[in-house]
Amino acid sequence: LDVAWNLYCKLTPHVWSAKFDFYEDLLMQISLKGAVQYLGKLYDDMELSYWGQAHKETTYQLNTMILRIMETNPSHTSEFTNLSETYADIAYRIFSHLKSNKASKNMLLRFNTHAAGICSISMKVLLAEGKNQEAAEVFQFCMEERERMPGQLTEAALKEFLESV
Repeated sequence: LDVAWNLYCKLTPHVWSAKFDFYEDLLMQISLKGAVQYLGKLYDDMELSYWGQAHKETTYQLNTMILRIMETNPSHTSEFTNLSETYADIAYRIFSHLKSNKASKNMLLRFNTHAAGICSISMKVLLAEGKNQEAAEVFQFCMEERERMPGQLTEAALKEFLESV
């Protein structure tokens, strides 16, 4: 993974922009190895390349993968320092992307089966990083869009939110 990452850093985004399948493979390796120190740059590059020119559904799949990596590798248990702000930033940006694209003709919110999962995991990550105001914004969005959004917040996310209030 380290060799691939070094090559990736030399080429991206100036010489080469990865496609979504490369991002998917890289995220799987990051997940397997717990190499969360790469998530900040990787997410920035994914956003710059519009998630490797992926369709909306694939974009939401990639975002869900990133959130799951952060959920399973909490910043407070990581050997790496200063991950808390990175995690909170990424989780909030993923949620903001979902929120700003809720009326996108490419994938309306009512057809986005990843939306509830993105909101649940974003909320959990934000709460774990002490970003209660941002987590409340996620909750508010879910309440406002509950008629359109397929699925709902998970019980674990709701429990954590209620305990933080």
